[in-house]
Amino acid sequence: MDNGNDCLYIFDNTGNFLRKIGNTGRGPAEFRSPVLLNVSRGGTIYVYDSSLLRISMFSGQGEFLDSFQLYRRIGYQILNSTNGFSISADDNLILNQPSGGFYISEYSPDGQLQREIGKIKVINKDKPDRNIFFAEGFPFIRNYLSGF
Repeated sequence: MDNGNDCLYIFDNTGNFLRKIGNTGRGPAEFRSPVLLNVSRGGTIYVYDSSLLRISMFSGQGEFLDSFQLYRRIGYQILNSTNGFSISADDNLILNQPSGGFYISEYSPDGQLQREIGKIKVINKDKPDRNIFFAEGFPFIRNYLSGF
């Protein structure tokens, strides 16, 4: 992933360049600030763009499949960029999304919010970003994760 040039580069197992995915822009298959990447078991490439607040999906061959916006309820940050995101066995995206007010959010591949787990305790109502800070990457209660 190349954040400076708003694209991804695909290489084979021996390091030979195969293709470039994406360009600078706001449309389909375009990025403004791609910062996180993950690949599903089936080979679908998921990219989080922190400027567009969007997850874009590509086939392993680099074809644009779809994208969806992440929502914002509180704070300044949509997705914790240090922890990234995971993809479940059924291709749902599992995010540490503290600005949503929850420790974990689960989205279907088409961008539908499935559930939110682990509500953030409001420590300071005047400074919601402080509450978000405490939610980023903190351990979760095991009972909440039993469905993953």
